[in-house]
Amino acid sequence: MNWIPIVLFICRLSAFTGREVGDVSVDSPISRTAREIVAKGGDLEISGIFLSRNNTVVETHLGADIRLHCRIARDSVYGTISWFKNDTGMLRLLTVGDDTYISDSRVSVIRPVLSMNWSLQILGVVKLDEGEYICQSTTYPPSSIYVQLVVYEAYAEITGGREKVFKAGSRMQLTCTIKDITKPPSYIFWYHNSRMINYDGENGVTVGVSSLHSRTLVSQLTLDKLEIHQSGNYSCSPSLVRPDTVSVRVEARGEGQPEPVLNKGRSCYKLLSVAVLWFSMVYFKLLNFTHFSSSLFI
Repeated sequence: MNWIPIVLFICRLSAFTGREVGDVSVDSPISRTAREIVAKGGDLEISGIFLSRNNTVVETHLGADIRLHCRIARDSVYGTISWFKNDTGMLRLLTVGDDTYISDSRVSVIRPVLSMNWSLQILGVVKLDEGEYICQSTTYPPSSIYVQLVVYEAYAEITGGREKVFKAGSRMQLTCTIKDITKPPSYIFWYHNSRMINYDGENGVTVGVSSLHSRTLVSQLTLDKLEIHQSGNYSCSPSLVRPDTVSVRVEARGEGQPEPVLNKGRSCYKLLSVAVLWFSMVYFKLLNFTHFSSSLFI
């Protein structure tokens, strides 16, 4: 039997598919896709057929919408892609292929036409959504990647005491620090009592917002030339974040009074008064003792 034609056919087939006999060559679809991602500046850590990185941590905060990505190499053999959640050692099936398996309407799989990314979408994240998620193929043996979802409870905190006192005509600045937030909120509203005042520019109101850094963002409310009627509660209320409120009292300024120190308590003035009283008592005691001592020698 002439084996030469058969050998030539196998060699041509190997060259056409880009695969070595019994192994995967560097020209396989997975390798080509990987090189394209790295060439574009991507950071890739392939786990089998997956192009999404394995053992990743995704951070979000309560109420936010989140997507966990599971990208598959095009033209690879992957079977059906499913999402699971690891609930204290028991796997709960969430999605199979393009279909959602559970009844929770917040959870769905998102895959645009011709896309190779099976994204698990969770709307309005709650604390119970925190945990380990697994994207798995039906190949034999099954291949999986793991994603750890961390859920924070973002909150706002206005700097300083709960009660603040200002003099009429002075300038007030309130600083609101938003902590444990994973992406900028859709809005940050400031309220005077129940009225939103972000756009009261004609009343001397300005609002500034910093960029997000280390899950922290800062908003500052400034009011120029306070008036008595601007006393009340001031609230910092970002979207999907627990708000914070302080009480502000604007007092009438007496004639000739100096400009007040903003956002400072009265403890320093009390301490100064006590110190003056103590030194006065010591002074008079020393004065009386000196007078008594001098009378003894007369």
